[in-house]
Amino acid sequence: MSEQKKDIIIESLISSFNDFFTGNADERLFLGITEDVGYLPMVSEDEHKELITEGKKLLARLQKFSRQNLSFDQKLDLELAQLAVEQDLFFETYTINDKPNYKAMPAASLIGDGLFHIFSNDPRPSSERLDDITARLYDVPKYLLGHLKELDAPVKRWVDIDIDVVNELPDLFNSISTWAEEEDYGNLNGLQRALEKAQAALDDYVAQLRKFKTTNKFSIGAEQAKELVRLNGIDLSFEEMHVL
Repeated sequence: MSEQKKDIIIESLISSFNDFFTGNADERLFLGITEDVGYLPMVSEDEHKELITEGKKLLARLQKFSRQNLSFDQKLDLELAQLAVEQDLFFETYTINDKPNYKAMPAASLIGDGLFHIFSNDPRPSSERLDDITARLYDVPKYLLGHLKELDAPVKRWVDIDIDVVNELPDLFNSISTWAEEEDYGNLNGLQRALEKAQAALDDYVAQLRKFKTTNKFSIGAEQAKELVRLNGIDLSFEEMHVL
């Protein structure tokens, strides 16, 4: 393979890798990319399957690419990129108590993560940030409804944690409201309506979540546990780790 062709393939892999890990608003936001982050990521089952397919295709390309004549840094980059894709695929597909993981894990608490990031760690002008916060807040009722439909005998400990985190969100909402008033935000009325709708949806979510049949059992199985250890770069068996 010529150096020119190798460079073209490497650039294509880099582009595909970046596209894969910036596919939704939260991923972009936490990577410091502020384009198109004004929504809560809600992935349908078909979109989830497509994401997994794309991840497997990217992983196959990374595995197939020859390491011959690459520098140490290039080899290391490829190895880390492959590991990152493998980790992502694992967390998208692993099971808990023999069910898809998202059925056992309440995740309303994730709503606050994106809001807090925009509120406290976003370099853009306040009006742009508040526009995105407002849009995300309007998405909260739909997000929670879809999430409730997916849950099936969630793990009790995680239910309790999710409720605790949700119950702390009013403090964040109040801080956002105060900040918007101080900044003389142009869509203050819209933000206030979004905050009210979001809070009502969260209150209903907690009430519905408390009604779920839960389980104290938490098991991902030996094989998945071994794979998780491997994906964290630990090249030891459980027995070897136990001795340590």
